[in-house]
Amino acid sequence: MNTLIGKCKGVVQHWKQHKHREKDIMVAGEYGFIRALDHPITKDVFVHYSDIEFEEQSKFKQLMRGEQVEFELWKSKRGYEAKKVKLLQTRTGGDDGRHSDSPA
Repeated sequence: MNTLIGKCKGVVQHWKQHKHREKDIMVAGEYGFIRALDHPITKDVFVHYSDIEFEEQSKFKQLMRGEQVEFELWKSKRGYEAKKVKLLQTRTGGDDGRHSDSPA
């Protein structure tokens, strides 16, 4: 059973893009982890790309390391999960969000 813990603010720690094969079709999957800043949990929170909410529909549903977000923190049988994730700042410079999470 999933339990809503509350709303939190956090920082994206990692974002992973991968492709896998499903019934002979290549499918892209994206997920990452957020560090909660205003909640005492010690583990990073899992986020799936389908739980990201952008105001602009043209944006790719992807996060980048270091971005500040607000989200609902849920506890599930798999651990902590972020839902209804929203960026707290606006991306600038025509950034479409398609960066990889490579070390700087």
